[in-house]
Amino acid sequence: MHQYADTSELLEANRKLRETLDKANEEKIKRDDEINRLSNMLSALEMFSCGSDQLYSSKFMNEYIVEDVLGVGGGGCVYGAVNKFDEGMYAVKRIPVNPKGIIIEQALREVRAMANLDHPGIVRFNSTWIEKPPDAWQYDADSEMLDSIEARGKKIQCAEDLFNYEYDSVFIYIQMQLCKYSLTFWLRDNTTAESRELPKMKEWFKQIVSAVDYIHAQKLIHRDLKPCNILFYEENHLKICDLGIVTDRVIENGVEITTTRTGLGTREYMSPEQIANTKVDESRRFNNKKNPGIELTVTRTNIGTEAYMSPEQQSAFARFNAKSDVFTLGLILAEICVVMDKEKKTEVFNNYRAGRPNNIFEDAETAQLVEKLTNAERSKRPSCSQVLADHFFAVDRTIWM
Repeated sequence: MHQYADTSELLEANRKLRETLDKANEEKIKRDDEINRLSNMLSALEMFSCGSDQLYSSKFMNEYIVEDVLGVGGGGCVYGAVNKFDEGMYAVKRIPVNPKGIIIEQALREVRAMANLDHPGIVRFNSTWIEKPPDAWQYDADSEMLDSIEARGKKIQCAEDLFNYEYDSVFIYIQMQLCKYSLTFWLRDNTTAESRELPKMKEWFKQIVSAVDYIHAQKLIHRDLKPCNILFYEENHLKICDLGIVTDRVIENGVEITTTRTGLGTREYMSPEQIANTKVDESRRFNNKKNPGIELTVTRTNIGTEAYMSPEQQSAFARFNAKSDVFTLGLILAEICVVMDKEKKTEVFNNYRAGRPNNIFEDAETAQLVEKLTNAERSKRPSCSQVLADHFFAVDRTIWM
């Protein structure tokens, strides 16, 4: 224990500790207040019905100028938008929710996950709100918005996917930190061995693993890690995003249970245990009597990205835990270190899921680490904390804490 020279030094140390604790408590209160605000908003929406004769006002349309559509997917779309009040540029994600087909509370999974995560390797959450426009109102508003963007000479890819929602949908908006581009785009534009120099790839991979390690430490599993969900905030600063299918690592009697009941994600990056052969809209518990100390989830839904799935994610009853994220990290490490076309990548990923070796690396340490991460037996894969302590990173200088 540290010995203090005098009483004044002890008082100063106590003061600094108190300031640190107070600051941490203030941040927690802010996050709790944000979640309470959302709950109150949900309660109000359940009682609210916007008739066609009412003048509707959209917070997003009123307070933001949409500059671009950054991405469109099954979980919604992401806009690059300028806030009219602070003139800051933000990424604003819009998630459509069919109030008749799914409980809105479940759709707020990403909001709650982001509000409670604070790590330099995870895209920062700023604020969120919910809108319930009159039936079909959003179609007209989106058409006008697209016309405005295209009038400025910008081409929107897959514009028709922006309208992939019900006429009476509720919309959840999440204002987030704006990042420059995704790892997917970087991989597409850097297809030479020289651009994939190992020291830089190690540094990037360490940032990714550190962020996933933090997610796991919060008793969460990401379940949809892939290059398009890894963004560049700065040239050499990566951040994980898209926590829409993150699940709690809930342990009951030694069993890890998921509450997710939707088939989401992209099959390409899933572990073998994650790819489900049948899609059933339910999850069930798995009573792991033989190994009660092992965390285990069983679901009958396709969750994640198929190409990046682990072996256990591909089984009929997907039994997976945080080690499924680790498998995907192995696939991502292989992809950033070795230039591969789509056909070769599919072959390599399938080999790893089947437990077959791949002779694609010039560096032996990289090959060994990828083999550890993609071990077909989940129990033999290292945790993210163990990966960060691996000799593979011994000469690196960067780690996010």
